[in-house]
Amino acid sequence: MTVTRRRFENRLSKLIKLPGGKTVQEAMDDAEANMESIRDKVLGAMDKKVLQLLDSAAAVTADPNPEALTNCYNVANEIFALAGAFGKVQMGEAAYSLCELIDRSREAGKWSSPAFQAHMNALRLMRHDDTEEGQEARKVVLAGLRSVIDAVTGPPPKPR
Repeated sequence: MTVTRRRFENRLSKLIKLPGGKTVQEAMDDAEANMESIRDKVLGAMDKKVLQLLDSAAAVTADPNPEALTNCYNVANEIFALAGAFGKVQMGEAAYSLCELIDRSREAGKWSSPAFQAHMNALRLMRHDDTEEGQEARKVVLAGLRSVIDAVTGPPPKPR
């Protein structure tokens, strides 16, 4: 019996070896330009998410039922994702902090409407204050949000 070996052509490997195409830097520049082209649209969508969150805040403050909390958590998580992609790091941290407040409050079986309102106010501030002078103030606000969560729910769980 004869064994015949055939070597299949890898088209991707062949394409990569062809001259021309983009350099890594060109691809990165194109990706950045594409992100910049949708920046205003995405930041507008993020503004709508913040307004949606603020609208639902009244329902959560009056009655922190599981459905309302889940809705707020999901919207805050979307804000976190959008903010990070477009350099709004501190706003993303405030949205993440709200998610943390909701998670830890559920686990601890405790709820604080003032802590929730503090997060709502912080999100509003983070979106509309992009000044360099406000940088340090935003850091203080974020540290305050962390301490508010700890005061409501106790210290964070230790990593395993």
